Amino acid sequence: MPNTLSLEDLQTLSIHLKRPPTALESALLAALWSEHCSYRSSKAHLKAFGADLASSGGW
Repeated sequence: MPNTLSLEDLQTLSIHLKRPPTALESALLAALWSEHCSYRSSKAHLKAFGADLASSGGW
């Protein structure tokens, strides 16, 4: 299964883990961060409700 995380995502993940992610961690995060089910795709909709995205606890 090819890694679908961008280089930027892999770098961010490595920084937070303080090591390179394993294949399993990469696959899990790729699924969680995929555009069809991620918080990233909902930001525009949340802004319409006045959500404070900066303090939401995301990376």
